[in-house]
Amino acid sequence: MPRLPNTYNPNDLAAFTKQSWNNLDGFYSFWIGRWRMTLDYLRSLHWNTLREIDSKLIPTWEEWPTLSITESFYADYMRQWMQSKVRFSATPDSPDASEVSAADLADHILAYLWDRQVEPLRADLGAWLISTGNANLRV
Repeated sequence: MPRLPNTYNPNDLAAFTKQSWNNLDGFYSFWIGRWRMTLDYLRSLHWNTLREIDSKLIPTWEEWPTLSITESFYADYMRQWMQSKVRFSATPDSPDASEVSAADLADHILAYLWDRQVEPLRADLGAWLISTGNANLRV
């Protein structure tokens, strides 16, 4: 298992990600290909998804324009994700006063955890969730 680099050099992080993907079970190979293709589209590297064409062999005067609508959808989804408001609602099991106050306390705890631990990572979490379709965050 590769170790996460101590530096935040983009090349080191990319190498770590590639090693992590290569160490996954063969079951995930389909998803790895899809994730790479989506990330390539977001980076406007359409040539990487066209495996039958090598971009270095195509002269610049023969390249045809390719419009990336993936990035516009990604930007729209990311904007909606960042503007969304999270609501917390803990429901008491009974109308007993102690359970109602416990549910009220749970609402405040959830809001506190969101503000302290999730909100600072919201952009990174949303970017990965929107681009690959899955994400997790350990709180």
